[in-house]
Amino acid sequence: MKLFQKMYDWIESWTTPDWLKPILQFLNDVIMSIAMQIGRETIDKIKQKIIEVDNNVDLSGEEKFKVVAAYVVEIAPTLSKKYINLLVETLVNKLKDENIIN
Repeated sequence: MKLFQKMYDWIESWTTPDWLKPILQFLNDVIMSIAMQIGRETIDKIKQKIIEVDNNVDLSGEEKFKVVAAYVVEIAPTLSKKYINLLVETLVNKLKDENIIN
């Protein structure tokens, strides 16, 4: 048991060198910036799909929703169904409020 305690104490005593902190912060900022850009691009793609599907008068509202949800699954397969539904519903409402779709 003393061996594990010594290992734990040694790991706890380790601190990040001062020169490494700004580098890690820079990398974190770059990664977050890229993630935000990808997120914006994905949301823009979903909005475009909603607008495209809204112009198809042959589909019912439910069918339009299913088409858009299937598209979201294609471009963002890691999102769960409840988040996809929430995202699509929110974007549809936003586009309706902006009078972009009916």
